Amino acid sequence: MRRKTSRKGSRRKSRRKSRRKSKKKSKRKSRRKSRRKSRKKSRRKSRRKSRRKSRRKSRRKSRKKSRFSFSDTWIVYTMEGCPWCKKAEDILHKKGKTYKTILGVGNPDVDKKMKKAGRSDYKYWPKIFHNNKFIGGYSDLEKRLA
Repeated sequence: MRRKTSRKGSRRKSRRKSRRKSKKKSKRKSRRKSRRKSRKKSRRKSRRKSRRKSRRKSRRKSRKKSRFSFSDTWIVYTMEGCPWCKKAEDILHKKGKTYKTILGVGNPDVDKKMKKAGRSDYKYWPKIFHNNKFIGGYSDLEKRLA
């Protein structure tokens, strides 16, 4: 047999259920808040890390630049009787740069350096290097020093 419940009993049950629901809702809200906070914290941390990394990189770059500024080496590979080679030497001399002139025709060292620079197809003279980096010919040198 079933028991008949009074209205009071059913009200109590519904109140209990609503209390449980409200507790669950508040727990959910608190969980959401904590998740949001942790997300914000992780975002802040990642931003801080990225800022630190960029600062470190800029410091490294400035250090690298300062390391090579005192060693200003110019190498000019020339060919006999070439007027552009002579002009390139004159420009470097006028600017007060220290440079070496090396005859490049038939010199295997030139070919190795050009392959290393990735410009093995460059067929013109003079071939000018600054701190072991290929610059180009006379016009490129003129642009660089202007």
